[in-house]
Amino acid sequence: MSYGSATPRILALNPLLSYTGRPPVYFNMSQHIQHLRLSHGCPPALLQAHALNHPSNQLHIHFPAFPHWSVEVTNSRGVTVYDVLVRIHETLNRSVSPQEASVNPLASEYFRARTSADPREYAQGAKRVDCLGPNVFFAGLSQSRDVPNHWDVHFCPNA
Repeated sequence: MSYGSATPRILALNPLLSYTGRPPVYFNMSQHIQHLRLSHGCPPALLQAHALNHPSNQLHIHFPAFPHWSVEVTNSRGVTVYDVLVRIHETLNRSVSPQEASVNPLASEYFRARTSADPREYAQGAKRVDCLGPNVFFAGLSQSRDVPNHWDVHFCPNA
């Protein structure tokens, strides 16, 4: 009896999102999305490309250093690179709870450094991005070792 040739699809990330050393995306998560830059020669239209090699309406992202943080990125036309970066940015720029701040005891120090020149930003209080410490640049996504079809997000101290 033949069941057809249903071969499993191997998911691969768009190279703009892959955690392979130095991604072609330069994005400091503590800054506004308009400051996102692509490496020389990458046209901005690539941000609208699908995040995966097989277009998907959703993508699940975990923050390995913060097990209670996760992001579900959705787009009925297929999740794009830009969708992923925007959702990660939104997640990191939420107010931080006292429990979250306790994960990185230096979060308050990074909060003060981030907001020292802007009293309006200071008045908003600490954000999740402050918990990243110096690692505020997007470094890419890798396939989660713990959960199938989920991705781990990585950050680094500079781009």
